[in-house]
Amino acid sequence: MRNKMPEFFIANIVMSFFNFVIMFFVFKFILSIFAAYQVYSKEKRVVSRTKEIGVNTNNDTRIKNGKGNNLEVVHDDICDTFVLKDDAYIAAIGDERHYFCSWECRQKYIDNIKKNKSV
Repeated sequence: MRNKMPEFFIANIVMSFFNFVIMFFVFKFILSIFAAYQVYSKEKRVVSRTKEIGVNTNNDTRIKNGKGNNLEVVHDDICDTFVLKDDAYIAAIGDERHYFCSWECRQKYIDNIKKNKSV
C-alpha cells in the first residue's frame, strides 16, 4: 500500500498557490478601482474649479485672493486663457471691450476682424 502523504502535500501546495494567485488579482483589482477613483475625483475637481473661475460666464468673473479681496478675471478668446483684468490688454471695438493676455493675442483678434470685414 502506497503512502498518501506526498499527494496530500502536493495538493496542499497547489491549493496554496491558487489561493495566492486569486488574492493577488483581488488585491490588484481593488488597487485599480482606487486609482480610477482618484483620477475621476481629480478630473471632477478640475471641472468644478473651471466652473468657479467662469468658463461659462460672459467674459469675466471675480475670484478672491488670499487677503479676501475680489480680483476680476477676464477670458482671452484667442488663446483660451484667463487673465487678471488689471493685467489684460484691451481692444475696444464698438461698445464692446475685449480682453487679451498679450499684445500678440490682441493683434491676432484685430487682424481676424479686419480680414473678416474685407471679405
